[in-house]
Amino acid sequence: MSGGTAAVILGAGFSSRMGWFKPLLPLGKCTVIERAIGCFLAAGVEDVLVVVGYRADEVVPVVTSLGIPAVANPRYEQGMLSSVLAGVSGLGPEVDSFFLLPGDMPLVRPETVRALMTAYRGGGFGVVYPVYRGERGHPPLISTRYKDEIFTGNYPGGLREFLSTHEDEALDLEVEDGGVVFDLDLAGDYQDSLLGLNSTCPGEAECYVLLRRSGTPRRTIEHSRIVSEVGRRLAAAVNRGGGELNLDLVAAAGLLHDIAKGQQDHPRAGAEIVTRLGYQEVARIVGNHQDIVVERDRPIDEGEIVYLSDKLVDGLRVIDMKERVIISIGKARGDRAVLELIEKRLDNAALIQERVEAITGAPVRNLLEGGL
Repeated sequence: MSGGTAAVILGAGFSSRMGWFKPLLPLGKCTVIERAIGCFLAAGVEDVLVVVGYRADEVVPVVTSLGIPAVANPRYEQGMLSSVLAGVSGLGPEVDSFFLLPGDMPLVRPETVRALMTAYRGGGFGVVYPVYRGERGHPPLISTRYKDEIFTGNYPGGLREFLSTHEDEALDLEVEDGGVVFDLDLAGDYQDSLLGLNSTCPGEAECYVLLRRSGTPRRTIEHSRIVSEVGRRLAAAVNRGGGELNLDLVAAAGLLHDIAKGQQDHPRAGAEIVTRLGYQEVARIVGNHQDIVVERDRPIDEGEIVYLSDKLVDGLRVIDMKERVIISIGKARGDRAVLELIEKRLDNAALIQERVEAITGAPVRNLLEGGL
């Protein structure tokens, strides 16, 4: 999804002002460094690396458990620029731009990363900065055409001093994301970040970390991303028609519905995983995403939206119910018991679609036009 874009996360420092070791502090159901990684994964940046130094033996297992490489900086005591150089040296030849994020800035939103990539691809800039209420923040997106200059130049002020020499090639992109200027410099900052988390529903970045931790295949994760987006669009349309659906709950359940794909009775297994993480409402939806009881006399709920969305996505393709019927009946292979189960599931999906269309006043296919 991200073309030749990579992300370098700096996690080699001492955390001296904080007093605690920041990369491994818990943040929701993740650590600080995992949440920073998850932001890029959620935005579609698969080429992520983490620079390690101080207490590397503790950080490396956490990072590599997500399938993310760790790059050692043996000179981390010399400061952040040494980590920047170590990270940039770890970029492959196919990379044409890279994000640079200090590891103590875990609250950047995936949509901010996507917006920076869109701006960079559309303008031919050398660097794109996120700007929040007039203040530049992180992560900047930097062209690799600067690599040689970064390594050969003398910049006592670090990378910031170097980038200041290329202001004529820079773009400031306004974003509504306070996470680009929020770091965990002091203990109070950490407490503030905990207060800002939604404890009942994991965010997008956290969902990607949970999927990676669980060993969910990448193709399944991409399928789940599409289901999540379909669900969010349908739920938003229902809300415009007077519904009161929790869009974040729909999105999270859509992302996690196949977290246990490949295991026996994967909806139940997935629900158990999510329950252990403390997300009860998400777990309920995950457990019901294959079979559901639709109650006509109750308002449409988030579980029904995720159930329908899953039926409208075949692999990585958005389909309609007519095609779903053809695909599903073909899978029965003449087995009467299987066919009866499939027909029940299709009837439930059709009923939910009717309810969505009655509320929104539009065919579902129209609500999903424009690509995902």
